Amino acid sequence: NYDKVKDDLVNKLDEALDTNKQLLQWIIDLAIERISDNKSWNYKFELYNLIGEIFSERFQIFEDAVSELGLENIDELFKRYISVTKDEIKNFESEIIQLAKDAHEALEVLGVENDQLKGKSRSPLTKLILVARGDFSKIEPIFNIIDEPEEWFQKNASIAEAYDTINPILKKIEAHYLTHLPNYQLAIAFNKNLYYLRLMQEIAVLLKEYRAENDNLLISDAQKLISGITEDAGDNPSFIWEKVGNRYRNFLFDEFQDTSTSQWGSFKSLLTNAMATPSEDLIDHLIVGDTKQSIYRWRNGDWNILHKHAKNDVGINNILEDSLAENYRSTENIITFNNVLYRSIPITLQNELNTSLATKPDGISNWWTGEHYDQIITDIYAGSTQKFAANTLKGGTIKIKKFGKEHVPDETRFTETTFRDIALDDVINEIKILKDEQNYALKDIAILVRSNSEALLTVRKLMEQNLPVLSGDALLISNNSAIQLIINTLKVLISLESQSALYKANCIALYHSLHEKEADANHYINLTVKPLNQLSAVLPPALCENWQSWLQLPLPELVEILIESYGLKPLTAHLPYLLAFRDLTASAGKLGEKGIIAFLTWWDEDGVKKSLPSPEGADAIQIITIHKSKGLAFRAVFVPFCNWEVKGKTNSTFWVSSEETVYKELKGIPLKYNEALADSAIAKAYYEELLYNNMDALNMLYVATTRSKDYLYIATMAKKELKLSNMGDVINFTFDGQFDENGVYEIVDY
Repeated sequence: NYDKVKDDLVNKLDEALDTNKQLLQWIIDLAIERISDNKSWNYKFELYNLIGEIFSERFQIFEDAVSELGLENIDELFKRYISVTKDEIKNFESEIIQLAKDAHEALEVLGVENDQLKGKSRSPLTKLILVARGDFSKIEPIFNIIDEPEEWFQKNASIAEAYDTINPILKKIEAHYLTHLPNYQLAIAFNKNLYYLRLMQEIAVLLKEYRAENDNLLISDAQKLISGITEDAGDNPSFIWEKVGNRYRNFLFDEFQDTSTSQWGSFKSLLTNAMATPSEDLIDHLIVGDTKQSIYRWRNGDWNILHKHAKNDVGINNILEDSLAENYRSTENIITFNNVLYRSIPITLQNELNTSLATKPDGISNWWTGEHYDQIITDIYAGSTQKFAANTLKGGTIKIKKFGKEHVPDETRFTETTFRDIALDDVINEIKILKDEQNYALKDIAILVRSNSEALLTVRKLMEQNLPVLSGDALLISNNSAIQLIINTLKVLISLESQSALYKANCIALYHSLHEKEADANHYINLTVKPLNQLSAVLPPALCENWQSWLQLPLPELVEILIESYGLKPLTAHLPYLLAFRDLTASAGKLGEKGIIAFLTWWDEDGVKKSLPSPEGADAIQIITIHKSKGLAFRAVFVPFCNWEVKGKTNSTFWVSSEETVYKELKGIPLKYNEALADSAIAKAYYEELLYNNMDALNMLYVATTRSKDYLYIATMAKKELKLSNMGDVINFTFDGQFDENGVYEIVDY
């Protein structure tokens, strides 16, 4: 349970502040930094999100570098980096601000009015005042008029003295800006994580103590152990064979596209050693994978190992490549559609990437082509075309529906939420057609989503229509409203009166919702000062009158009485969840979690993840994430939210090599991903991440659309201005001109 480990580590960090004065000062400095940036002093939310990085392979590079430097030097090193970072930011900004002030003041002294400027208020020269105030977003258009006097003034208002005075200042601004921008952008990016990185390092140290104290070995530790063993062995794995008592001559690597750099480093020496004694006329080793189905990069998977690195490591001459040309899963129309889709989209994405680098310095563009990144997506998808098998069935239905403002004319704005609602409504209609008119069994239908939140939304929509569903989220006990009512009641019973208002409000809302009653808004007022025995008008009187005596009961009996008093037993849809929850309270007691407080602690850590067992053979629609669908097949596949980002999620964390920067001692640093890094000192790392994000998005679509046997449905969001920001935009672009007046592209042959 990584969440529990993260919670425990944050608590250990708090405890360490009592004895570690340097760490305490670091926390104080971080709080002051946050307050100066108009943020809450409380740093824990961002730290908690970053803690997960210490379990990743990418963190290992940084951790090893810190170990080499010596933990006793870490505070001084980070203090130096803070000084270097802040100086870089200050020097860059102060110089430009001063020069912009000089230029703007010169305009005023010379009496230049906006009406005299070419373009008047739209002239780049009017932006000097913004730059002088520290807003650099409008600075680059100013550079376009340097040494271009005809672009400065209206024809009848030429002021030569102004040009002669200000043009040299603009040249200084441009020279300073372009020279120092790469290091400035890196400093801005690193400054956002600098304090947290020091705390992450401290937590990594505490993690070692945590393992020893709890006698635990985390899953993420396993690969470190294996890597340590293989590194000790070097190129001669006889040491490993001696340890395991066996020697392996033949290797099979499956799902190799999701192999991580560390994993490949561990296996590489074993494989190359085995290749030294080949069999005659036999293929000794198999690497099986599909780069197009690499969708686990968040688990450290790297498709480029299969595409390139493994071939180079074992030697091109030792490789025989082959692929499965026939599709044995889908009907003819589905196969043909996917062939068209994956001939077109890779070209679109590759062209977009190449165009974005066309205006960059030669060093960046030459690196891009030197790594063959200018054709890598099209190369990978060049082999995506599949042939019909001998037993391939004819027919197959494809529907792409583009939903826009015209579908909801009464709405003032067409938002993501609106799109999801109307897309799901349409999906439900299509499912009913498949079931009632085309005789599809519900168990033959799958709805593929990107996230658990999308799955939960879909589950709720379908359950409202009394459509049976199978989903991890649908069967999650904690998502059931009757269970949420019981949990909130338990929290009311053990909380101080002044701290229980939220739980009381939840109880009132859930109780009325379950029994389909309206709750008067006045009942939610002053809950902080209203004890439970004054709420009998909105909660069961038995609960309000007897709750104090009920506290003396064993937990299973208390839960049973709460179910009875809330009148939950007749609610048959909730009964399986209530029975499962009752069993959980009994089993938790046997595990030693006795009492309400102990049970709720266990519930928040482990209980919330408990699910009902999936009924075998149930005729129900499956709602699963695209990640979990890999390797599966369904007659009908729905992708209701084809809107995941192509370029990647802004401000997500990614690690870059820092060896060619001022932070070289750390070897690797985490940054928040954003477009500003395209002009930074780590621009190559940014563009490599951008490429990988494009591949992630495309591979996600590939996995989703190739799950279908004979029916495929995709919903996209229409936009006034088509920008290829998400995968739905790319599909809309691909079929532009082929949608009908209702925004539908379809091939119907059930």
